[in-house]
Amino acid sequence: MDEIVRGTRRPEVPDKTFDDVATYWLAQRAPQKRSGADDESIIRRHLRPAFGALKLRALTIEQIDAFSVARQHLNPKTLSNLLTLLGSMLRVAIDLDWLDRLPRIRKPKVRLFNADYSYLRTDDERRRFLLAAREEGANVLVLYATAMYTGMREGELAGLLWEDVDFDNRLIAVQRSFAGPTKADETSDRHRERDPQRRNTVGGGGLPLSTTRVGPRAHACCASTAAARCVSGGTRVR
Repeated sequence: MDEIVRGTRRPEVPDKTFDDVATYWLAQRAPQKRSGADDESIIRRHLRPAFGALKLRALTIEQIDAFSVARQHLNPKTLSNLLTLLGSMLRVAIDLDWLDRLPRIRKPKVRLFNADYSYLRTDDERRRFLLAAREEGANVLVLYATAMYTGMREGELAGLLWEDVDFDNRLIAVQRSFAGPTKADETSDRHRERDPQRRNTVGGGGLPLSTTRVGPRAHACCASTAAARCVSGGTRVR
């Protein structure tokens, strides 16, 4: 005990199970996420049946690999999602001092595009789509052009105000979402530290946000309709 108090020896890791960290995650982390319902489903259908009664400190790479092999019938993106959540939960266990180290988790490679997303992949398709959007109105054009060229979520688009758009530097600050947390809110601090381009502050207050660089085509669409009414704020910018 004296060595622990002096800091010369770490306290023993509690004898926690995966069920313990799953319960903690569902109570403390999942409610803060847009994908909280997905987390609950993954934990109930996949992670708890496979690891529930297992002691966290007994979890091995072999067991995680066996979990992956048993689910080779799933879409690679689905399997990647399962393993991503598993890794996030184990990192929380480390933060809680329930686990000493994170076993290496090998996720399948996921293609950026697949047969499910075979549209808007050519310049001609994108041009025709934006021409159709223009016929619906200036706001519709700006909304779809920004979505197409930045990859922002619909809730993030609906939460934009013109003050979030830096036309000079062609940057959009994603500070809020109409439907819940932004992508930046759901990104772990560890990921932000690895990618400093996705970390900034608002008004000197140290609030995290993400910035999305706008390509020249989307910039031209937005700039040409800057006098239009903002999608969510209803503020006319002159």
